[in-house]
Amino acid sequence: MARPVAPRAAPPMVGAVFVVDALVVATAALSTGPAKVASSDGSHVPKLCTAASLGRPSPVQWVRV
Repeated sequence: MARPVAPRAAPPMVGAVFVVDALVVATAALSTGPAKVASSDGSHVPKLCTAASLGRPSPVQWVRV
């Protein structure tokens, strides 16, 4: 006789956070003037801003909030 299996909780949407951060930085990079991205996430947003600054006349700056 098989035992019933309890339903599992849905996994957290961790990857969605990275996608949103990347879209915010990409939007800033497309602006024509100076750009700042305000975020409390210092793990990857500063690196995204550095990469987004390549080829721009002014950098995309990260501001910790």
